[in-house]
Amino acid sequence: MDRSYFGEMIFQQSHRNNEFHNEGKAPMVLPAIRKTYGFPAKGETRFYFAISQSDEAIIIQQDYAPPSNGRISDEISVYRLMRTRRADYDKRFFQELASDLLFKTHSAEFPANEAIAIQTWSLFTEAITKNPDWHAEQFFVPAKPSANQHLRSAEITEILKYREICCALTEQSLMWAAYISRSLNNSTNSKIQAIQLATIDFDHPASIRYSAEEIRSALNCLPDCPYKAKGLLYLFTQQQPLTEDEIDCFRNAPAVQKELIEKYLNALYHANIEEIDNLCPLLSSAMLPSVILSNTGLTRVVHALLDKGFSNPRMHLELLLLCSAIWDDRDAQAYLQSCMDMIRSSQRIRHQLLMTLKENEALQKRFADEFTCIGYEAETALLRGEYTIHYIHDAYYLGLVKSSDYLPFYQEMCVQPLSDLLWNDFQKNESYGNIRNFYDHANWRIRRKVKRAFQKRVFSHAENSITQALQSLCCALAEKKSYRKKLKQIKRAGRADNDAEVQ
Repeated sequence: MDRSYFGEMIFQQSHRNNEFHNEGKAPMVLPAIRKTYGFPAKGETRFYFAISQSDEAIIIQQDYAPPSNGRISDEISVYRLMRTRRADYDKRFFQELASDLLFKTHSAEFPANEAIAIQTWSLFTEAITKNPDWHAEQFFVPAKPSANQHLRSAEITEILKYREICCALTEQSLMWAAYISRSLNNSTNSKIQAIQLATIDFDHPASIRYSAEEIRSALNCLPDCPYKAKGLLYLFTQQQPLTEDEIDCFRNAPAVQKELIEKYLNALYHANIEEIDNLCPLLSSAMLPSVILSNTGLTRVVHALLDKGFSNPRMHLELLLLCSAIWDDRDAQAYLQSCMDMIRSSQRIRHQLLMTLKENEALQKRFADEFTCIGYEAETALLRGEYTIHYIHDAYYLGLVKSSDYLPFYQEMCVQPLSDLLWNDFQKNESYGNIRNFYDHANWRIRRKVKRAFQKRVFSHAENSITQALQSLCCALAEKKSYRKKLKQIKRAGRADNDAEVQ
């Protein structure tokens, strides 16, 4: 064994004058080691990995010592194990150690690479000491594989069963199993259950066999970690009620933020409003740019969404919020600016968005909290529900602003914009619903003046049409008269030619 891995000596024992002489605190496993493996032969040195009562990874060196008063003897030296920092760990050895500790399978085979073996043992020690009921200080492993493998077939079957259970374990999942197991009794079935609860694949919900309550109870045993965050996200997507602290746990976990945004973008692409409403409370304008703009794949998904576009006003608003969050992206800037231009130029689009916002308080709040757009102050204010003089008439016309709030803006110049709004809907000849609603809710003085201007415009348009029609008719009659005159001229010219030929 390479002694460069040995740290401070914490215990030494020798056997002189038929007595043990100790310096330091003896590990609890010494009697078990001697009982199981006996004493080394002359010139032989044995090494064992063990765990101290203070949960430290230690290495026990057992050297031959001459018999004392006819009794076989040895010398024991115990060192803290120096954890290697560069070596990886042996997952197979790690899983075999877990199987041996939890299920007494005696199957661990020491890897040839000492550095990796020591790293594995150190990580294993850290993981299992999270549960004092597992009595880790009584567990040890010889540094060389045991030759005692004469097992009956039934024992082999049992070993394989338990080793298969441990095959999913990693350094972290064994630690989570230790935490979870503390809330259960210390039986074999409970250990199996703890391992299964600590190794759930939350990326494949169809494979999950435990109930939401069992999963939640297990997750609450864990400190904040990526596994807990993914588990809480799974419960959230299963419509399980969560506390604010539980929601914060997975919303703030970097390992889960990318998955959250992937789910959100997928819901956007398929216009899944229910899923969008579930996910939106978990997203923030700070999270979106930091995750999307640093991930080329997610950025491409966003560009595909922008190319797709949506006629649905709600989805249109969602894309506006998304583009506002990732303003540094050039395509997002271009999309947002084109949408702002449409809001300015299209009354139909503008009013659809305003009415959609009116029906969704959560969406209103998101615009108020997160929406920014450089260079389009009036449109930004409109979507936030802050109506400036530019669009106060739209809001009042749709009934989004009470007369008492609108009157401070009211002057004679407001009559024309309101009349224009009525005229635009009147020309579409759809249902005239907005016009009727305006007549119902508008202040009587405003309604009277706007109605008068609107009717004048309607009749003026009709009169202009009649005038234009009369003018067209007169032009047509004059043109007809001109044609007759030209035809007579042609006829007279033809007669003159005929008379000349006769003569």
